[in-house]
Amino acid sequence: MLTFFSKKEHPLKLQEKEELEKPGEKMEVEVNEQEKGEHEEEDKVLEDMEPFEEITRELCKDDEDKKEMEEGAVQKERQLKPIEFLKALVKDNDSFQEYALEQFKEINEQEEERQELEEYQCLRALEERSLNRYYNILPFDKNRVELQDARLGQGDYINASYIVPSYDIPRVYIAAQGPLRNTIVDFWRTVVEQNVPLIVCLTPETEKELEKCARYWPVGEKEMTIREGEVMVKLSNKEKEENYREADCMIRKISVSFFYQKKIVKQVSVVQLQFLGWPDHGVPHKPNKLIAFIKLARTYYEDEKPILVHCSAGCGRTGTFCVLDCSEYFIKSQPCPHDPIACLTDEFRKQRTTMVQTQSQFNFCYGALLQFLDEIEQ
Repeated sequence: MLTFFSKKEHPLKLQEKEELEKPGEKMEVEVNEQEKGEHEEEDKVLEDMEPFEEITRELCKDDEDKKEMEEGAVQKERQLKPIEFLKALVKDNDSFQEYALEQFKEINEQEEERQELEEYQCLRALEERSLNRYYNILPFDKNRVELQDARLGQGDYINASYIVPSYDIPRVYIAAQGPLRNTIVDFWRTVVEQNVPLIVCLTPETEKELEKCARYWPVGEKEMTIREGEVMVKLSNKEKEENYREADCMIRKISVSFFYQKKIVKQVSVVQLQFLGWPDHGVPHKPNKLIAFIKLARTYYEDEKPILVHCSAGCGRTGTFCVLDCSEYFIKSQPCPHDPIACLTDEFRKQRTTMVQTQSQFNFCYGALLQFLDEIEQ
């Protein structure tokens, strides 16, 4: 704080001698007075700020409480068992239908947007039009199965895609179209070259008098020879075919041999499971048969070996099977988000077009998974 003086009262002229004899005494008094005044002002300011600080503390406390409540709600949601989430989701049919419709629509829109990206080109497939059953179901160049062993046949193309789930799911699939008559050899080349232990067939050979899949296995005891005896396929189990009614499927153990210059160069045995109760573009009447079928298929899985899954196009029924087979593992490794069906469907669509092709197949997955989890917990 500054102090102003008139010329008449100026201290340096009235008390010059005294101040020179006692240097610093007068200045010390003035400094003390100045500090005292400053402290008084600071105390007043602090006193005036107390109400504002109280309000600020209350606001911060409210924000902290709100944040804790939000975090608690999220944590509680994460702790919700997936089976409880699914039950709550499908409990109200109208709400579920609306939810599933929106999810499927979003997945379709995202797939359409990806079609413009170079990563999702199908240039090799377009060069082999005669080897594709459907003109619009083609494997992406990035993850198509490439045939390599020239002793087993010519060409490297087959309409089949590697499907590798994320989320630490211990599965590798080959999703393929149902063989055409001119691609049966390539189909068996895939099985042999990829060391496939299990073929999951989700279609009959014909539906409504239309061929959906060429028969690539023999009937009865008669061997099936292809390409002038260069490929031989036969049923290797004594019963030839077993009708497993609980899972509504046929079980076949098949031996396939490839000959090169009249010598066997490749010979493998593989199990084929053919599910019988699944119409094209549709769903099984009840999920229990398909659940039993998936459980049966799992008994034939071998670590790190791909499972070849096909229907007619290799996307609708094939995608539905793969999603249901993986959902249990997804839930164990990824408890939040809670919706394994939407996440896996979108994941597989990035690897093969229209996996889980229809709205009815997408909706079916929820009820089937719920029943599947229910059986596992029992």
